[in-house]
Amino acid sequence: PMLFRWRCPEGQEITVMYNKGNYHTTTIYVSPTGLPNGAGTREYPYDIYTAVANVVPGQTIVLMEGTYKMLSSLKIQRGINGTAENPIRMVADPQAATRPVLDFQRLCAGVVHGGDYWYFYGFDVTNSADGQKGFQVSGDYNLLDQIHTYYNGNTGIQISRYSGTFDLDITAWPANNLVRNCTSYCNYDAGFEDADGFAAKLTCGEGNVFDGCVAYHNADDGWDLYAKLATGSIGSVTIRNCVAY
Repeated sequence: PMLFRWRCPEGQEITVMYNKGNYHTTTIYVSPTGLPNGAGTREYPYDIYTAVANVVPGQTIVLMEGTYKMLSSLKIQRGINGTAENPIRMVADPQAATRPVLDFQRLCAGVVHGGDYWYFYGFDVTNSADGQKGFQVSGDYNLLDQIHTYYNGNTGIQISRYSGTFDLDITAWPANNLVRNCTSYCNYDAGFEDADGFAAKLTCGEGNVFDGCVAYHNADDGWDLYAKLATGSIGSVTIRNCVAY
């Protein structure tokens, strides 16, 4: 463990013990102005990149309200996993008056999620770069709940294998994910031909479900389940209680 001394705006000094990968708390606060050497509290939040890189099973990352001006993709690396008993949660602050917004400023891909057993709730993802997805789900047993994706440079929410992996075994592809009550709209690429509202395509495994979702005004499909001959069939996908227009 390391000790950090952090001077508060009021002038007093607090000491925080920091163990990489273990904040000794179940709730970690982040904000658009959070810092890597913050305390993870509401008063002294972390930045979002630090939080996702070091979170452990059973912890909740609380996104405080505001617009997060993202300078690079929010990558949750493979192996940063929760468990069935102790998932990792990333949720909007229940005390906030407005939804938090992850704005990627057309600079890069949006959220690239390779972990298992995560729960995401109540925030927006927007302005990924041209040709880059808003929210890519590449792990297993994840739940996206009331996520809004819009004005991204490619598909709003897509389930497909983690970038940089080339395993052609369907059992290694993302499986058993639930996208629930999410809305994806006005996503478009420069050519207006590739950006879908939702997709489970190319390299996704079995048991992925979309339930209660709405896709509208996207450049390409509401839902895309495309598979290539080179990689083979995708797993079965369930779409229920959903609307596309």
